[in-house]
Amino acid sequence: PFVSPVGRLDKASEGLLLMTNDTRFANRLMDPASHLPKTYHVQVGTVPDAAMLKTLRAGVSVDGEILTTNSIELLRSGG
Repeated sequence: PFVSPVGRLDKASEGLLLMTNDTRFANRLMDPASHLPKTYHVQVGTVPDAAMLKTLRAGVSVDGEILTTNSIELLRSGG
């Protein structure tokens, strides 16, 4: 049977991919109009301090586009 991934992983990312044989379901999940919440865990080279977290919460400009988040939290620091 036909099975395909819902979405994709970028080259420098890793994680779980949802697979389905229901293309309508996959399209509904990927449609920006669905407003489904997404959760990302990222690893960064520098532990963000309170000021950096405040800046990220306020939104940052990347290539002329303001990127915002609903929430951001430090999960852990160190190795």
